[in-house]
Amino acid sequence: MPTSVLALIFEQANAVPLRPEARSDINAPSTTELSSGTINEARLTEREREVAKLLAQGLTNKQISAELKIALGTTKRHLSNIFQKTGQLSRTQLALLLTTPRVEVQ
Repeated sequence: MPTSVLALIFEQANAVPLRPEARSDINAPSTTELSSGTINEARLTEREREVAKLLAQGLTNKQISAELKIALGTTKRHLSNIFQKTGQLSRTQLALLLTTPRVEVQ
């Protein structure tokens, strides 16, 4: 899309384009290079796997707690453990890790 068209779209939306440093943050890779086996290699417990699966489906912490019949604090603790074990920094990164097919290069 030509720059002038983008400028017009931003102007009509009263939006401000991202600063270059913000754009690089968005495109930055996670802190860990991931392979298709990362979740297995992370040695998640069975319950952590259940929590991760529900997170990848888009459920909130409260919804995950209700689905698994566990306290909200327990859900948060499981998520904290999952983030630490997988090296992911956000729910979005974790969901992408769980839902994006990985290709192993031989």
